[in-house]
Amino acid sequence: MRLVADTSVIIAAIIEEEPRHRECHAVLSDAVHAYITPHAATETYYLLAAAGCQSAAEDFLSDIADGFYELVQLEAGDYAVARDVVRHSGGVWRGRRPKPGALDLADAMNVVAAARVETTIIATLDQDYRAIAPLNGPSYFTLVPDDL
Repeated sequence: MRLVADTSVIIAAIIEEEPRHRECHAVLSDAVHAYITPHAATETYYLLAAAGCQSAAEDFLSDIADGFYELVQLEAGDYAVARDVVRHSGGVWRGRRPKPGALDLADAMNVVAAARVETTIIATLDQDYRAIAPLNGPSYFTLVPDDL
């Protein structure tokens, strides 16, 4: 399985206390190719470190450096596409929270990366991806582990 890994699944796979740890760990472990964007990498590292999981954050960076995750190289034009994805998803914030179905930049870049690596599978616990169609392929994303 070729997939783009979202922060939510990566953190759940790393932190054993997370309710969906086992299934998220299995999804990433079973992937033939687990792609990650620099945005998801930054977000994941930040959230792990901010939660006091510095060792896990450093191990995560090692996973990228050692090739467990394949880093997707993005280009300047990808930001215009991501902007359009955010707009299309209704990327509007209410107070300090996004409205349901709204994708942020990291999520939009996952959509761009999925098109770049020719997959429509996103490893995520974020159901907001259901509100947007892939840039290529079928009219919906397969979200794992939920859609397995």
